[in-house]
Amino acid sequence: MLWNNLQVQQQKELDLYWKGRCERLAQLQKHQQKMVYNCIFVNSETHRLLKDLLAEQRLAWEEMERDELDMLLYMHDREREVHLEKEAKKKSLELLLQSGQKKDRSRSR
Repeated sequence: MLWNNLQVQQQKELDLYWKGRCERLAQLQKHQQKMVYNCIFVNSETHRLLKDLLAEQRLAWEEMERDELDMLLYMHDREREVHLEKEAKKKSLELLLQSGQKKDRSRSR
């Protein structure tokens, strides 16, 4: 795989993540709005408790999303490292083969 292909693939994965994140956020907000719509508030304490609960849910959701993004970025870093290692090995093997061919030519003379 070429370096440019790897970068394009990783950018597509990031774009897909952000698109999915927007969809998941919209779904979370929809569920939270539905919960608020279906609740009957007896007093201000009930309202405050629900508001706190929804805020905690949102924070937990954001933390999970952050973990998912961190994992994706970590995987991208590892893919780049592996790609660079493969390229370095390939170049060293090419140099080794070239030096071997030069020795064979000098011996045949």
